[in-house]
Amino acid sequence: MCIRDRKWGIRILGPNTMGVLNLYNGFNTFFTPRLKRTSNGEVTDTYSIPRRGGVTVITQSGGLGTTIMDHLMLADIGVRCFVGTGNQLDLDVSDFIEYFAEDPNTDLIFLYLEGVKNGRKFIEKAWEASRKKPIVAIRAGKTTTGRRAAMTHTASMITSKEVYDVALERAGVIEAETMEDAVDMIEALLSLKPIQKDEIFILSNGGGGGDVAADFCEALGFKLRQP
Repeated sequence: MCIRDRKWGIRILGPNTMGVLNLYNGFNTFFTPRLKRTSNGEVTDTYSIPRRGGVTVITQSGGLGTTIMDHLMLADIGVRCFVGTGNQLDLDVSDFIEYFAEDPNTDLIFLYLEGVKNGRKFIEKAWEASRKKPIVAIRAGKTTTGRRAAMTHTASMITSKEVYDVALERAGVIEAETMEDAVDMIEALLSLKPIQKDEIFILSNGGGGGDVAADFCEALGFKLRQP
């Protein structure tokens, strides 16, 4: 019997999750204590809490999720909510994408993915959400070793890299390779309005920089506007 259909209709988050941190109402289910005492007796924060903002973090790894929050805080980018999905016994990444796509306080969704149990559902919900707000993702399991590691971490079955590439592209998800790339993308997407046309004009103070920019534009499918 599906968990959501049981007598009381209670949904389950996790297991193997840090839980939820809501920066708008203070709801915090993290299992780690907020403060810790160091070996020299000083009391300090166990984890950083960024300022309130518009980025919702949906992550299958609590540790990596808190790391991206550290990076966002250093870049002075505010966070709306942190959701650790863990092993996804019931609620999964797709459920939270669907929810925060309609959340007025969420301007951008960041995902850390180790595996998607229902690919069709993920593509459908992510595609619908990406029409309303940007989705940036970092994913694990691009290699055989990474897939084995993800399986032992959150029991996530990951398909081939090629299939994942197509699924993310079809869903409208923007993939980042590193934390630094993700933060740069998030900062840019929060600051800039969406491009309305596929034509781009490059203005450069040197030929080399313009050439490199032209290569990137063509690789990404943009047309260069001729002066």
